[in-house]
Order: sequence, then C-alpha cells, then structure tokens
Amino acid sequence: MTIFPGAARNGALLRSGTATLAAVLLAAALLEASGCTRAPREGPLAGPVSVTCGVDRAEALIGDRLRYSIRVRSLPGVSIRMPEPGDSLGGFSVRDRGELEPVSRPGESVREQWYLLETYETGAHTIPAPVVIFAGEDGIEKEASGQDVAVDVKSLIAAAGAEQDIRGIRGPVAVAASYRGVVGRALAGLLVAVALVAAAMRVAAKLMSRRPVARYGAAKCRLAHEIALEELEAIRAGGLLDERMAQEYYVRVSGTVRRYLEARFGLRAPEMTTEEFLQAVSSSMGIVPGHRALLDGFLRKSDMVKFARHGSTRVEMEDAYGAARRFVNETVPATEQPGGAEQPAGTGAAS
Repeated sequence: MTIFPGAARNGALLRSGTATLAAVLLAAALLEASGCTRAPREGPLAGPVSVTCGVDRAEALIGDRLRYSIRVRSLPGVSIRMPEPGDSLGGFSVRDRGELEPVSRPGESVREQWYLLETYETGAHTIPAPVVIFAGEDGIEKEASGQDVAVDVKSLIAAAGAEQDIRGIRGPVAVAASYRGVVGRALAGLLVAVALVAAAMRVAAKLMSRRPVARYGAAKCRLAHEIALEELEAIRAGGLLDERMAQEYYVRVSGTVRRYLEARFGLRAPEMTTEEFLQAVSSSMGIVPGHRALLDGFLRKSDMVKFARHGSTRVEMEDAYGAARRFVNETVPATEQPGGAEQPAGTGAAS
C-alpha cells in the first residue's frame, strides 16, 4: 500500500486538533460543574440608584454562616447613605460585617456592604429588603429599595437522615437486701449534696443581684437597668414601631430583656430557648411570681412574631415595650432605688 506524505501530515494535524478540542470541552465542563461561571454583565442604570442584594446560597444547615451582600450602583453626583441594620436581619444574628472599597467607573459608582449571618432556628427565613437613602443635586432625599431574600435553614439531624426513635423505659431492677442499706445511705448523701448546692446557688444569686454591671470598655460603671432602659428607648425612637417592622422590633426588644436578665440575675438568658429560660426563672429566688407571669406572656408573644411569622398591631407592640420597661423598672435592686429604701417583694418603680 502506498502512503502519500501529504496525507500523513494532514492526518497528524487532524488528530492534534481533535485532542485540543477535547481538552477545551473538558475544561469548560469542569468549570461549569464547580460553579466558576462568568458573572453576568451589568446593564446601564435605569435610574439614579440601583439596589441589589443576595446571599451566597439559598439553603443552609442550622449554625451555618451565610454571606449577605447589599450592592448599590449610583450615577455620578448622587450621595448615598447605606443601610444600618442592628444585631439581627430577618431572624439571623449578625456575626460580622464590613464594606468593600467604593469603585468608580465611567458613568457610575458602586458601593457594597457584606454581613455574615447565623441562626439556630430551622425553617424558611426572609431577609427584608434593604432601604438606601440618596440625594441628587437638588439635595432632596429619596429612598431606593432592594428585594426580599429567602433562605431555607435545615436541621443537621434531618440532613443526616438519622433515626429519632426513643427507646422505651426499662422495667424496675430488683435490689438485693444486702445492698439496701448502702443505697439508702447513698441517697441520703445525695440529698444533702443537692441541698448544699441549692444553698450555694441562692447565696451566689443574691450576691450577683447586688453587684453593679459595667459595659465592656465603658469609662464608668453602668448599671444593668440603666443600660436596658437606654436600649429600649433607642429601639422605640429608631423607627421600628411599625407593623411592617414587627419581627425586627420584637427581636431587639426581647434581646434587650434577655441581656438585662443575664446581667441582673446571673441567668444565661441569651443562650437558652424560651422554655429553658422560663424554667430557670421559675426556680430563681430573685424573681417574684408576678414578674414571672409578665415575662412568660412577653416572651411567648415575642416568639410568635419572631419565629411563627405572627402579625402584631402597633398597640400590641406598644404593650410589649411597656411590659419590658415595667419589668426592668420593677426589678431594680432596692439598693439602687432613689434613697436606697427597701421595698416589699413584688413591688417596684412605676414604668
């Protein structure tokens, strides 16, 4: 068989081109699978300001940290005031925050804020649309809003598919007569130890209730009730007393009350669920039954709004503020009352 030199050279080129094309297609497939796609080009601005926001993923496991971004594009000459959310966003706790360096490019300027969010409540969450204040050359301030962002938080147990069966209670175990005396003495010793621990906890709680609490880094000592009343007043004056802001309002008010309880009574309130916290309150010697009932109603109403998306009227929000303020005022230590006079249990300053 005769092989022509030109045909051999063309065959080698064809094989080389096929191999190159296969390598390019393989690289493109790997980039697509890893999510490294080219970002879409932004079109021209339709108005003086454009606000977009989003998270790095729409689904997360409980305890995961999400990155939430607010991106604002504006025309030259437009002044921007970025949003200033508090310690929570849509049921998420804000663990960290920051702002990228502003970018100026032909025809527009770009600013971007970022937040690291975390929650331990499963279910569907909605981060409310951010509102940006801007003013043009006329100096008149206007608003521009982004969009709500939905995040689905799933349980680690459900994600792992672990079985949640609970074993049944075992039957009674017979104790030999020779051990009954030992068991009796052990139980008696245990009861004595429990009584000693309870007494020590009462003394510690009483000492903690008398100790003034200072903010970290403050120039002078700040008392727990002074800090709590100041925070409640700031929330009321911050424009959150609106039915559309009910969830954010209850998150901040209940958070203030829980921090006050931790500083005033030594309860680790911010780290407890409502049920755990109410159980701890019921055994606290420093909180009288009337105040326990007031806390029970206030915290359960807050949970309905924060976690069950239960609506709240302005009147109910005013009542929640009044209940929180009344509780703080009525649990001020007697030594910190004007004049330092002792008061009967269950009474306190008027709200």
